[in-house]
Amino acid sequence: MNRNLKLFRISIAMITVMSAVIMVVSPGWFFNNLPEENFLFLSMQKIAIVPCDDCQEGVREVSLGNSTASGMVFSQDRNGMSYVLSAAHFCDFIDPIERSLPEELVSNYFWISNVHGASWQAEVVYTEEPTDLCLLKTDMPIKRNIDFASSMPTMGEKTFAMSAPLGISSPGMVLHFSGIFSGCDSFGSCFFTIPSTFGSSGSLILNKNNEIVGMIQMASPEFYSLSIGVGVDDIKKFIKSAEEELEISLF
Repeated sequence: MNRNLKLFRISIAMITVMSAVIMVVSPGWFFNNLPEENFLFLSMQKIAIVPCDDCQEGVREVSLGNSTASGMVFSQDRNGMSYVLSAAHFCDFIDPIERSLPEELVSNYFWISNVHGASWQAEVVYTEEPTDLCLLKTDMPIKRNIDFASSMPTMGEKTFAMSAPLGISSPGMVLHFSGIFSGCDSFGSCFFTIPSTFGSSGSLILNKNNEIVGMIQMASPEFYSLSIGVGVDDIKKFIKSAEEELEISLF
């Protein structure tokens, strides 16, 4: 009896020591200090100016609805403007009703909100359809930049994300997710076992060092535990193209 108790205590001690070592060497397997201050809940409102017979000025504003997404502020230029990454299918979304109206009559208004509930207006400054990436500019202050990884994670490595699926976002709260990097296919789509659905689009995927390795842009409609999107190389190429087009420096 005493011998079994001694062996049990030794086993517990060994497990405790091993756990402590793993936490020091690879803390991401236990917790990850994600940059919550950089996470953003994005919303867009479409306003159309349409003619009307029963109003004094002959036209009126009509809301074509709202849409939401996720994103992250990652850098600031020399003029103090901050830049946000999200998904182009959110930034460039065209409402079915909008297709029947002249383009100049429809305006898109973008707002970003941080984890504390503070909000700023944002402007889309660059998008790219093939990679489904969008860059927005805002005067939101930024406390720290987010680095880009030099390469994709090793297959099987743990990754992390913060997002607002289904628009679930509230001051003082941001949903945290983790999953395994499962590789990229021949078309450049990368797969992560991170839960996602509508509203998760634009969420940046980070490695254990809080470096950007990808973005959530798609989810399987029948398997919400899988996120799909471009990898870090495509994101860095997109940023480089945006820098040249906008004559700014973000890296």
